Amino acid sequence: MKPIIDLHFHSIHSDGKLKVPEVVRNLKKCGIKVAALTDHDSTDGVREFRLLASKSGIVAISGVEISTLYENIGLHILGYGIDINHPGLKELFRRQSVERRRSFIETVKHFHRAGFYVDQRKFHYLRQLKTVTKPHIVALICDAQQNRHFLAQKFKFKVDPNSMGRFIDRFMSEPGQIGYFMKSKVYGQTAISLIHRAGGIAVWAHPGAEKEIGSQRNLLRVLGGLKHAGLDGLECFSNAHSPQQRKLFYNLSRRYKLIATIGSDDHDGKRRGKLHVAKPLQGELIYNLAKLLKA
Repeated sequence: MKPIIDLHFHSIHSDGKLKVPEVVRNLKKCGIKVAALTDHDSTDGVREFRLLASKSGIVAISGVEISTLYENIGLHILGYGIDINHPGLKELFRRQSVERRRSFIETVKHFHRAGFYVDQRKFHYLRQLKTVTKPHIVALICDAQQNRHFLAQKFKFKVDPNSMGRFIDRFMSEPGQIGYFMKSKVYGQTAISLIHRAGGIAVWAHPGAEKEIGSQRNLLRVLGGLKHAGLDGLECFSNAHSPQQRKLFYNLSRRYKLIATIGSDDHDGKRRGKLHVAKPLQGELIYNLAKLLKA
């Protein structure tokens, strides 16, 4: 059964392509009944989202996705049921916004020095955004036809609709790569604590998708550490996971006494509805989520 729950997606307030009203219309079209807008390090769209979603008969939960660092591994922690006016979170998002903009400018400079063309009009537009992310940089570089030729000829890299992740992994993820820039991040433990202080619950987004984790043994070690830090849940059903991984993470959620969540990580309305989760299981997930948010 297609999910009626989607607790992970983005709008133009981070790296999504849809405005909040468009997001709500897409949710309604896809039959989503319970939803959380989780923009990167920003809750700017949450108030509008909750208002429009409720008018459309959707149960809306305040949410955010925080970029964190845990033992030199970049993890994303989702916060649900948070007070979007909490001063600690607002200060964190302000710092993250400044750091993202600095990272964006320096990363684009790296690509330019390496011979890539940079559309100055698009560059100046993007640098004004409150939340600018790696996908913005990928689009800036890969949308230029001359850069596509440059990538193909010099790096044997072909740009296609599914190349964003490959581009980030090859050119932006590790020291020594052209577009790598080490920006300061909030630690995973700090993000979990802040989410709790803001009245919310903390969930590990698309666990295991981080290539730095590598082995399952290392994944279990990280999961144990996050659980010790107060982690409340796992995004067990994600487009980033294979059916086997979804089963694994659901079993791990039960073993570690964590709630399981469902998220499309949608950015443009095209990823929603791709998962299939049994109806009784969806009912269980909604019940557990509601119980924890009311605790």
